[in-house]
Amino acid sequence: MLPVVVFLRFVIILTLTVILTACVAQTPVPVTTAGGLGWQTSHNCPEPLLNPDLYRNKAMVEIEQSQLAFYCDLEKDGTFLFTEQEPSVPVSVEPTWLLIDTDNLQIEVKRGEQTLATFSNIAIGQSGAGLKSQRGDNITPKGEYKIGWVNRQSTFHLFYGLTYPSIADAEVGLQNGTLSQGEYAAIVSAHQHNQIPPQNTPLGGQIGLHGLGQADEMIHQNINWTHGCVAITNSQIDQLSQWITTGMRVQIK
Repeated sequence: MLPVVVFLRFVIILTLTVILTACVAQTPVPVTTAGGLGWQTSHNCPEPLLNPDLYRNKAMVEIEQSQLAFYCDLEKDGTFLFTEQEPSVPVSVEPTWLLIDTDNLQIEVKRGEQTLATFSNIAIGQSGAGLKSQRGDNITPKGEYKIGWVNRQSTFHLFYGLTYPSIADAEVGLQNGTLSQGEYAAIVSAHQHNQIPPQNTPLGGQIGLHGLGQADEMIHQNINWTHGCVAITNSQIDQLSQWITTGMRVQIK
């Protein structure tokens, strides 16, 4: 009886050795699997990670190599699939933002410092861009803002409201006597709570980025005509809308 047991143990060890050797000896081909990047040794291997039941005859061999676990599945036709099981690492993606250049009259869609798209021939306030000190001065404010809301029923086709006035705008307004202490505090509180600041203070409001609606495109191409907003054509605002989200940073310089 003992020789039979020894013989069976020899056969089992030999079988596992053959499987392991074949598995390691295969020249892997990179493939994309459900688990990420893997290596496949035969083009006719099915997708075992998606459907493990495809295997009638399966042998699992775990191999430790450079602190990475590799798994070799023996398929019914003798082919193998290697999959490197690595912990998923979240990829950091820089946020998309808008740079509005009032000197060159263009809008750049940015991701980090990379420019994704540029929209030229924008129109700004009739009095240019700079420090907006009061309602009705027709100045496009320079500074850091966010997209605060969207109006898809606007007479200007599409309107993206900015979080003007900013805290910096409010501080200037308080210092020069344009704002009261209460108006200043209301603006600061709104920003601290990620809310739209009051739009009815002496500093003005309803500053945004919008299309033309039914306005004359020829006039738009030749003069700065807005009361402080940034205007582009209807087709440009439609294209730009694919990148715009509420809360997106907007820098006007």
